[in-house]
Amino acid sequence: MRVAALDKEYGRTPNLVVILVGDDPGSVSYVTGKAKAATEVGIRNTTLRYAETITEAELLAVIEELNAKIAAFERSSAKISIAKEVGLPIDLADRISGSTDEEMKADATKLLAFIKPSHQRQEFQPEMPDTMSGVEKAFLAKNPGLVL
Repeated sequence: MRVAALDKEYGRTPNLVVILVGDDPGSVSYVTGKAKAATEVGIRNTTLRYAETITEAELLAVIEELNAKIAAFERSSAKISIAKEVGLPIDLADRISGSTDEEMKADATKLLAFIKPSHQRQEFQPEMPDTMSGVEKAFLAKNPGLVL
């Protein structure tokens, strides 16, 4: 399922947020159906319910707050994508700074220079088979380019 893949790859699950003003039965039914459908495919959902007495200014403030959260999410997602692209560990993505993708990529590249490789890749050497079982030797023979 694609939603599960998003969570696995980016550590985030999509979230449907609905603002419901008033208690019109048709609107409540529609929003309830959307929430159920979102849950069925693995999307989180949040319904923000407000009385009909909410003012326009209050409602606009709610929308502004949601838009700020979306912008922060998009920025975080961009940082994760850039970290993956340059080979920076994803847990360091939040340390990337910059206001454009180019600036963030340059910063990620600078951060990468400070990271030491955890281990060197080693290829299997033909001399190693003395310690291997027959199955391991056969596997190595079939996969000569295998690296650890």
